[in-house]
Amino acid sequence: MATTKINDLINPQVMADMISAKVEKKIVVAPFAKVDNTLVGVPGNTITVPKYGYIGDAADVAEGVSCDTVKLSTGVTTATVKKAMKAVELTDEAVLSGYGNPVGETNNQLAKSIAAKIDNDAMAALQTAVFVFDGSSAAISYNQIVDAIDLFDEEVNSEKVMFINPRQVSTLRKDSNFISADKYKAGVILTGEIGMIANCRIVPSKKVPHVDGNAGSRTITIAGTVAIGDKFNIDDYEFTATAATAKNVADGIVALITADSDCGYSATNSNGVITLTEKTGFYGISLFHVPVIGKTSTAGTITASGTYSGTTIYKCPIVKLNNDAETEEDAAAITIYLKKDTSVETERDTLARKTDISVDKHYTVALTNDGKVVICKLLA
Repeated sequence: MATTKINDLINPQVMADMISAKVEKKIVVAPFAKVDNTLVGVPGNTITVPKYGYIGDAADVAEGVSCDTVKLSTGVTTATVKKAMKAVELTDEAVLSGYGNPVGETNNQLAKSIAAKIDNDAMAALQTAVFVFDGSSAAISYNQIVDAIDLFDEEVNSEKVMFINPRQVSTLRKDSNFISADKYKAGVILTGEIGMIANCRIVPSKKVPHVDGNAGSRTITIAGTVAIGDKFNIDDYEFTATAATAKNVADGIVALITADSDCGYSATNSNGVITLTEKTGFYGISLFHVPVIGKTSTAGTITASGTYSGTTIYKCPIVKLNNDAETEEDAAAITIYLKKDTSVETERDTLARKTDISVDKHYTVALTNDGKVVICKLLA
């Protein structure tokens, strides 16, 4: 009778094929990228990427006057191959008796990890685009997207993909020009696509970077007669009153917030009135929602007030998916230069009866067509 062994369940060749297939399906930001295999089997880890320089904006020319000419300049940028890697350790007990399918879950998690790293690099490459539309004075909308895609200077509005931050989704869905993906389900071609607007396929991604706009603040007021021993809280910061005053409670909560360096806002107290203010890097984010407040008895009150005005500026890439056949070469917006595809190796610790499974991929990502990308700076 055949016996199933650990080595049969953890087969690096089989796992490599499975993970590689999963990586392609899990990639969100770079499904339109060209994959270049010219580095495979070639010595060296640096690729020289040719790029055409922008000739500059057009200028007014009077009737009968010759237009000045400029040279079409070419430039290069270099990209160095890097190794993305992740590892998981499985005991024999986990493989043989673990809940669910530990080996299958390992495949899934490793693929997700590598795909996320490729997406991070693809987003970083897109952010180096030369065309930038600054619409940071207003929230995302059809009009702003139209103004942004006009930077492509197309005769016909070709199909594009736009990556937005999930915080912008609600605003965009309410735009009368937004077409939800459930209305054209058969035409969805990108992972995570939720709809279209101005011929742009919309894909939400937390990888869309942001910069600070305006710092937002919230006011929390503690008042009335406080009972010693009562618990008051703002979000997860809970303080037990040690004196029967609102100031005592406010001071205690402020101290807890101040002591937490990971909190996205700071706090000050003035006679029971707590002012929360967003920290650098968290404008328009950490206090976007009203903090959860509460207390354990009817003694005293805790209320939130004030108008929130925090903003964060999201740098949303709009990427052209196809070419104007007569005016463009077939150059992708970004290219993934592959040195070595997904590989899996295992290392067996026989004394501990456990197996280390590691996966790696050698590649680099570069922006290879400036004319196909516009960075659109928009509020949520």
